Amino acid sequence: MKAAVKVDYEAGILTRSQICDKYGFWQSTLTKYINAGDWKYASRREEALTTMHTRMIQKYADDRANISHQHLDELNNLKEKVLSSRDTSELNIWSAKADTVMKIIRSERIALAMPNEYKYIEQKNENVYRVEDALKELNVQMHGEVIEGEIIAEPDNNTPSLEIINDGKREKAENSKGTEAGK
Repeated sequence: MKAAVKVDYEAGILTRSQICDKYGFWQSTLTKYINAGDWKYASRREEALTTMHTRMIQKYADDRANISHQHLDELNNLKEKVLSSRDTSELNIWSAKADTVMKIIRSERIALAMPNEYKYIEQKNENVYRVEDALKELNVQMHGEVIEGEIIAEPDNNTPSLEIINDGKREKAENSKGTEAGK
């Protein structure tokens, strides 16, 4: 026990009173230990804080990975249910459940500072990609929605043509290969 008291005392994370409360003895006993062992309060605080910080980061990363695995499993189960639906009423029920689960997953991911959109930062691990891919695939299967930058939509006739403004005059672009108007 004395070794554990020394570790806490030299770490300097707890006050002297907190150390005494933790180990259940009087401050006079702590003072005897300090004087007998020539302990220095908070002499290893930086090391203790670094260790605590590292453990917290690792725990947070592990929690995020576990949640990503859980989200992936939930999305894959929903995808199977949607794809194996036999009639429209069953499909509508599973689609409504999938919409609700997707909203919950996005909320959880926002709360944990995880990517909740299909496009995000450059630094992604493999698990984040798998969850995002599952979200995209389920969204497209359920709604047929096109996600910008991910799936190329067929152009429709209602799309306005590209115009180039050159010296205040509007000209229609000749083609989409980037040729300049007027040349």
